[in-house]
Amino acid sequence: MVKTWPIESKRIEFDRDYAVYDDKGELLIVGSSQWVILDITERESPKIVPARGFSMYIDEYITERSMEKPFPRIAPAFDTEGEAYITKSSYTDIDTNGHVNNIRYSTFVLNALDLPPEKEITSF
Repeated sequence: MVKTWPIESKRIEFDRDYAVYDDKGELLIVGSSQWVILDITERESPKIVPARGFSMYIDEYITERSMEKPFPRIAPAFDTEGEAYITKSSYTDIDTNGHVNNIRYSTFVLNALDLPPEKEITSF
């Protein structure tokens, strides 16, 4: 099961936290994503629009965060080996807001593993 919830907007960004549970209700994964609103009327140079004042049609925000400490603003460098896995979102990956649905990321990860068909995944 996946639970996701919006956090009240900051000056320019919206946070959305999520938690993934197994079928016994045990917490497996927590995460957070940040979103901004772009004014794309000027295609050559879209501008970030302040988030304050935009309504998400939510009466009361959940203040609980999925993680104690948020990710750093800039991720530290990390070593990579091999080739990167590149994917393209398809029609069925997109939600009603025109975004890749958060749960589809698990499909991307599993596809990147390139497992043989006979390999049975027993947990994720």
